[in-house]
Amino acid sequence: MRARDFIPEVTIDNRDGAGAVPYNADVDYFGIRCLMTPKTFLALAAPLGQPHDAKLEKYIADGGAIGAPFLNIDIPEGWDSGDFTKPAQVSGHEGRNRMLSILKLEGDDAIEVHLFPRYYRARDMTAEFIENLNRGLQVEKSTRVLDGPLFST
Repeated sequence: MRARDFIPEVTIDNRDGAGAVPYNADVDYFGIRCLMTPKTFLALAAPLGQPHDAKLEKYIADGGAIGAPFLNIDIPEGWDSGDFTKPAQVSGHEGRNRMLSILKLEGDDAIEVHLFPRYYRARDMTAEFIENLNRGLQVEKSTRVLDGPLFST
Protein backbone atom coordinates (compact mmCIF):
# COMPACT_ATOMS: atom_id res chain seq x y z
CA MET A 1 0.00 0.00 0.00
CA ARG A 2 1.38 3.42 -0.91
CA ALA A 3 1.35 6.18 1.73
CA ARG A 4 -0.79 8.47 -0.43
CA ASP A 5 -3.44 5.70 -0.73
CA PHE A 6 -3.65 5.13 3.01
CA ILE A 7 -6.67 6.62 4.77
CA PRO A 8 -5.97 6.66 8.51
CA GLU A 9 -8.53 7.26 11.23
CA VAL A 10 -6.49 10.36 12.03
CA THR A 11 -7.22 13.20 9.61
CA ILE A 12 -4.05 14.42 7.87
CA ASP A 13 -4.19 17.89 6.32
CA ASN A 14 -0.74 18.96 5.20
CA ARG A 15 -1.78 22.53 4.46
CA ASP A 16 -4.02 23.58 7.35
CA GLY A 17 -3.79 20.80 9.95
CA ALA A 18 -2.31 21.44 13.40
CA GLY A 19 1.46 21.42 13.13
CA ALA A 20 1.57 21.59 9.32
CA VAL A 21 4.46 23.53 7.80
CA PRO A 22 5.05 24.61 4.17
CA TYR A 23 7.30 21.59 3.49
CA ASN A 24 4.37 19.30 4.43
CA ALA A 25 2.22 20.86 1.72
CA ASP A 26 4.99 20.24 -0.85
CA VAL A 27 6.30 16.90 0.42
CA ASP A 28 6.33 15.37 -3.05
CA TYR A 29 8.88 18.03 -4.04
CA PHE A 30 10.88 18.32 -0.81
CA GLY A 31 10.93 14.78 0.55
CA ILE A 32 9.42 11.37 0.96
CA ARG A 33 5.90 10.47 2.04
CA CYS A 34 5.82 7.17 3.95
CA LEU A 35 3.91 5.20 6.57
CA MET A 36 5.54 4.89 9.99
CA THR A 37 4.28 3.79 13.38
CA PRO A 38 4.21 6.26 16.27
CA LYS A 39 6.61 4.07 18.29
CA THR A 40 9.18 4.08 15.48
CA PHE A 41 8.87 7.84 15.01
CA LEU A 42 9.25 8.45 18.75
CA ALA A 43 12.27 6.12 18.91
CA LEU A 44 13.99 8.12 16.13
CA ALA A 45 13.24 11.63 17.48
CA ALA A 46 14.93 13.18 20.49
CA PRO A 47 12.94 12.61 23.69
CA LEU A 48 10.17 15.04 24.57
CA GLY A 49 11.58 17.36 27.24
CA GLN A 50 8.23 18.40 28.70
CA PRO A 51 4.93 16.77 29.63
CA HIS A 52 2.77 15.59 26.74
CA ASP A 53 0.04 18.08 25.75
CA ALA A 54 -3.24 16.20 26.34
CA LYS A 55 -5.28 19.01 24.68
CA LEU A 56 -4.03 17.70 21.35
CA GLU A 57 -5.58 14.29 22.09
CA LYS A 58 -9.02 15.86 22.46
CA TYR A 59 -8.51 17.88 19.28
CA ILE A 60 -7.62 14.73 17.29
CA ALA A 61 -10.37 12.64 18.93
CA ASP A 62 -12.89 15.31 17.95
CA GLY A 63 -11.81 14.98 14.30
CA GLY A 64 -9.28 17.80 14.19
CA ALA A 65 -6.81 17.54 11.32
CA ILE A 66 -3.04 17.46 11.78
CA GLY A 67 -0.08 17.98 9.50
CA ALA A 68 1.96 14.81 9.04
CA PRO A 69 4.77 14.49 11.58
CA PHE A 70 8.19 14.67 9.93
CA LEU A 71 11.85 13.84 10.40
CA ASN A 72 14.72 15.86 8.97
CA ILE A 73 17.46 13.55 7.71
CA ASP A 74 21.18 14.15 7.12
CA ILE A 75 22.48 11.98 4.29
CA PRO A 76 26.16 10.87 4.54
CA GLU A 77 28.45 12.24 1.82
CA GLY A 78 29.39 8.78 0.62
CA TRP A 79 25.87 7.95 -0.46
CA ASP A 80 26.24 10.04 -3.62
CA SER A 81 29.06 7.74 -4.76
CA GLY A 82 27.28 4.53 -3.72
CA ASP A 83 28.97 4.07 -0.31
CA PHE A 84 26.13 3.17 2.05
CA THR A 85 28.31 2.00 4.94
CA LYS A 86 27.29 4.93 7.18
CA PRO A 87 23.64 5.34 8.13
CA ALA A 88 21.75 8.57 7.57
CA GLN A 89 20.97 10.50 10.76
CA VAL A 90 17.81 12.11 12.07
CA SER A 91 18.78 15.75 12.59
CA GLY A 92 15.42 17.24 13.52
CA HIS A 93 11.74 16.49 13.82
CA GLU A 94 8.27 17.86 14.35
CA GLY A 95 5.36 15.87 15.68
CA ARG A 96 6.20 14.08 18.93
CA ASN A 97 3.04 15.35 20.66
CA ARG A 98 0.96 14.38 17.62
CA MET A 99 2.47 10.90 17.65
CA LEU A 100 2.00 10.48 21.41
CA SER A 101 -1.66 11.49 20.99
CA ILE A 102 -2.17 9.09 18.08
CA LEU A 103 -0.47 6.27 19.99
CA LYS A 104 -2.83 6.81 22.91
CA LEU A 105 -5.96 7.21 20.77
CA GLU A 106 -5.37 4.76 17.91
CA GLY A 107 -2.55 2.48 19.03
CA ASP A 108 0.64 1.87 17.10
CA ASP A 109 -0.88 1.84 13.61
CA ALA A 110 1.24 3.47 10.91
CA ILE A 111 0.27 6.93 9.70
CA GLU A 112 1.65 9.31 7.11
CA VAL A 113 5.08 10.66 8.03
CA HIS A 114 7.37 12.83 5.92
CA LEU A 115 11.13 12.42 5.60
CA PHE A 116 12.99 15.56 4.54
CA PRO A 117 16.61 14.88 3.53
CA ARG A 118 18.78 17.97 3.97
CA TYR A 119 20.25 19.32 0.71
CA TYR A 120 18.24 16.84 -1.37
CA ARG A 121 14.81 16.87 -2.98
CA ALA A 122 12.39 14.07 -3.74
CA ARG A 123 13.77 13.80 -7.28
CA ASP A 124 17.21 12.96 -5.79
CA MET A 125 15.90 10.08 -3.70
CA THR A 126 16.78 7.00 -5.71
CA ALA A 127 15.39 3.59 -4.83
CA GLU A 128 18.81 2.79 -3.34
CA PHE A 129 18.68 5.89 -1.09
CA ILE A 130 15.17 5.01 0.12
CA GLU A 131 16.15 1.38 0.73
CA ASN A 132 19.11 2.50 2.85
CA LEU A 133 17.02 5.02 4.78
CA ASN A 134 14.61 2.22 5.59
CA ARG A 135 17.43 -0.14 6.58
CA GLY A 136 18.23 1.98 9.63
CA LEU A 137 18.70 5.55 10.85
CA GLN A 138 20.91 7.10 13.49
CA VAL A 139 18.66 8.38 16.24
CA GLU A 140 18.49 12.15 16.74
CA LYS A 141 21.09 13.45 19.23
CA SER A 142 22.51 9.94 19.66
CA THR A 143 25.09 7.58 18.22
CA ARG A 144 22.58 4.71 18.32
CA VAL A 145 21.19 3.33 15.08
CA LEU A 146 17.59 2.10 14.99
CA ASP A 147 17.49 -0.84 12.61
CA GLY A 148 14.68 -1.17 10.10
CA PRO A 149 12.59 -1.65 8.30
CA LEU A 150 11.36 1.68 9.63
CA PHE A 151 8.61 2.57 7.17
CA SER A 152 6.72 1.59 4.06
CA THR A 153 6.13 3.73 1.00
